[in-house]
Amino acid sequence: MKILLSMFPGCVVLAALLSVSVVANSGLFVFEDLDENTDGWIDRSEAMVRHDLIKNWKIIDSDNDGVIGDLEYLRYEGRELYVPPYDSQDLDPGAGPI
Repeated sequence: MKILLSMFPGCVVLAALLSVSVVANSGLFVFEDLDENTDGWIDRSEAMVRHDLIKNWKIIDSDNDGVIGDLEYLRYEGRELYVPPYDSQDLDPGAGPI
């Protein structure tokens, strides 16, 4: 999977979407489950069921508008799926991509 993600960066978005579905199947919440009033946003009162959302609110709410949108939520849920295209520690300082 790591090779696939490094070869096709667009797969990261697909993997994030798939991970949200997996989260739903494991008994946790998907965006639509958390958005109780179906306004398209998760506010702090709706996020109270997920301690990790409250704990990481300032990181997740990247535009600081006080709510979490679907893209912010997907970015947060897919945070462990990101695989850089190459190991930047192997490059010489100032070297460009190979």
